[in-house]
Amino acid sequence: MPPAYVFVADDFTGATDTLATLARAGRSVRLFLDVPSPDEVQGLDAFGIATGARALDNERLDALMERIGNRLAPHRPDILHLKICSTFDSSPTTGNFARSMAALSRATGIARQAIVGGQPSLGRYCIFGHLFARAADGGVHRIDRHPVMRVHPVTPMTESDLALHFAGLGGARPARVDHSSLNADAPWSESGPVLFDALEADDIERIGRHLRRAAPVLAAGASSVAEAVMGAAAPRPVARQRLRAPVLAFAGSRSAVSAEQVARAGAFARLPVPPRSLLDPTEHRTIGAEAAAALASGQHVLLSLEDTTGDANAPHELARLSADLVSDILGGGDAGALLVAGGDTSSAILRRLAPHAIAYEGDIDPGVSLCRADFEDAPSLPIVLKGGQVGKLSLFDDIVGQVLCFAPGRKTQ
Repeated sequence: MPPAYVFVADDFTGATDTLATLARAGRSVRLFLDVPSPDEVQGLDAFGIATGARALDNERLDALMERIGNRLAPHRPDILHLKICSTFDSSPTTGNFARSMAALSRATGIARQAIVGGQPSLGRYCIFGHLFARAADGGVHRIDRHPVMRVHPVTPMTESDLALHFAGLGGARPARVDHSSLNADAPWSESGPVLFDALEADDIERIGRHLRRAAPVLAAGASSVAEAVMGAAAPRPVARQRLRAPVLAFAGSRSAVSAEQVARAGAFARLPVPPRSLLDPTEHRTIGAEAAAALASGQHVLLSLEDTTGDANAPHELARLSADLVSDILGGGDAGALLVAGGDTSSAILRRLAPHAIAYEGDIDPGVSLCRADFEDAPSLPIVLKGGQVGKLSLFDDIVGQVLCFAPGRKTQ
């Protein structure tokens, strides 16, 4: 039987989070960079496709989702999950998830659509259609008052009512299933999606029953969609990895959380990357050589993209150039693992490296997992891809101190 659950993620950090959610629930699952053939997914319970849709303009987004949808149609999944950020940040012109839903629905012929509005396990709550999110300070904020998301540089969240937000993206205004109505029948319609509140774990279970009964259904949301359909499970502690070489990290996220994580990363040789240096071949080579030398000497290396405010280059262009830099450094063979902070950056880098598939290894922190990138013509590479808003502030040092461990002087080939 073909896998009953398929997810299409709008960036790579979200893709690995859903991969982890399904694997923790005991499902056999793999993540791909394009739609696999039926033979490649034979025996799997689920599979995913990681994309860079979150950073695309409407023309490229429509083309991508139409192509993916057309290739997915023969797989006939019961649940097609459009994995988006748990903060639902999206704009009419960039990474528009309403357009993604419409394109996937057209191409696959799946008419019933749902939006799962929260992920309580990650501190994301939807009540009476309004989204709330926990911030780094531990407080829970309405999303349009969230200290980070209300001022996001590309997709600021200025509306907490997800039905209005979706309509503002050009979609049909969703019918709403409030927290108090989750035990009632859902008002399914082919004219627009159903928006489900999600305030607590029991809500996720009840939403899962709605989705399974409605199959085939296209559901947009965070990894709570996977929790709803396949069941939530406790984190799987990651086994300590003994690396052959140090860790290469790249922070492309501009969030305040990632900035503080970088500032606290004392176990790394830190190299700032001015945006202009990515455009200058000489500066590009200089930074790459400095990073390679530090890795060769046994040091973990953290490259961090400096503030891009006012930079004339589009974010997706900076992400592409960052991917070129990381690929060049990895090509030297002096890194034993890769850590990337930032959804768009992760997408660009993994696209550049082009693994055949990605598998889940274990959990590091809520929303942060250790994965393994498998290549057809190169050794596997341990990878950690994290979104800008997730992870404790000591995350970088915790990873190299407790998970991805390398002993200087023991570098092996």
